[in-house]
Amino acid sequence: MEKLISKFYITTFISEFARTVPHPILIILLIDQKGLNLSQITFIQIFFYLGVLLFEVPSGYLADKGYRKSGYIGSYVCMLLAYSLIFMSANVAVLSFAWFIYGIAAALMSGNLDGYIVNLLKQNDSHHKIKSFNVNKTNISLVAGIAGALCGSLLYPLIKTNIYVISIVLYTLAIIVAVFGIRIKHVPTEQKALKIADLEFTTKIKTLIVLVCIIELYYVGFYQYWQVLYELKGIPTQTFGIIYIVFSVTAILSNKLYAKLGKVNDYIIIPVFIVTALTSLFVFESLIFCLIYPATLFIANLYVMDIYTNLYENVDEASISSMLSIVSTANRIFGIAILATLTIMINYFDLALILACLYLIFSLSFVIIRPRIKIN
Repeated sequence: MEKLISKFYITTFISEFARTVPHPILIILLIDQKGLNLSQITFIQIFFYLGVLLFEVPSGYLADKGYRKSGYIGSYVCMLLAYSLIFMSANVAVLSFAWFIYGIAAALMSGNLDGYIVNLLKQNDSHHKIKSFNVNKTNISLVAGIAGALCGSLLYPLIKTNIYVISIVLYTLAIIVAVFGIRIKHVPTEQKALKIADLEFTTKIKTLIVLVCIIELYYVGFYQYWQVLYELKGIPTQTFGIIYIVFSVTAILSNKLYAKLGKVNDYIIIPVFIVTALTSLFVFESLIFCLIYPATLFIANLYVMDIYTNLYENVDEASISSMLSIVSTANRIFGIAILATLTIMINYFDLALILACLYLIFSLSFVIIRPRIKIN
């Protein structure tokens, strides 16, 4: 099992590095190198969510039937194809198809091999290692994201769109490692197939799913608009790669703190989050903004780790992949609803005011709903 986990960490690092190479300069690349405008970029993103929604639950269903390795490798193949299309084309239709495949890749990856490993840990009475595995997986992804973002931001001025070649090569390597290095047991085909009606949705699990969705109130606002917000604060776009790395380092530090704490205290963190968020959004000094705004990400990540750790520990072994896929699907649907609302609001209200409303709703919702997870 230790070898499987190690190889999972290796492929996670390679794939996450490949995925994040173009991320810090993605909007700039699409505008400058592909000739797209913001409206077209927004339109393309819809196909990513569509790909996730159409394939999320089926991917979890197939994973629970034993096709975890196939789904895991398939996600890398889809990413390889998507990034190849982005590299070769500037056509909106082709790029929309690329983002649709990108969504399929995300769906195939969700709750797949990591769900299998969580089951192994439960079967070997290693429940105490679940939190460690979750923290390590997240930290490895974040470290890889830092490396990929740094690589992309440094090389983009020199090689422009060719940075996608780096990602294409790395995804090819990840596929090779996954095909020849990862071996898992296939669930016998006579095992009863799981249906959504077969899943056990306890009050605690339902509450955790709602909380996962609520987190999107923060993340959609943060990650969709951080480049615009930083630009409005007078931060040069040339520093966006470094800022992206700051976000990743912030997440790593929050994960390390959660690993030591084991839980979060709402009565302390929620007021701190509200004060920090509102101060950073309405402060005029760019230096103060750069110091304070990442703190909101630090706090939000504490909640993410806490909610998902509770979810892993309370989901039945036989249905963990299907349950995680359903959680992710609900999360995506809620995210789309938020984006659709923001698309209208952004035309009438100031961005800082919109984000302030999102963060306040996020905070108040947690205060009201979170105590329910103590039930059962």
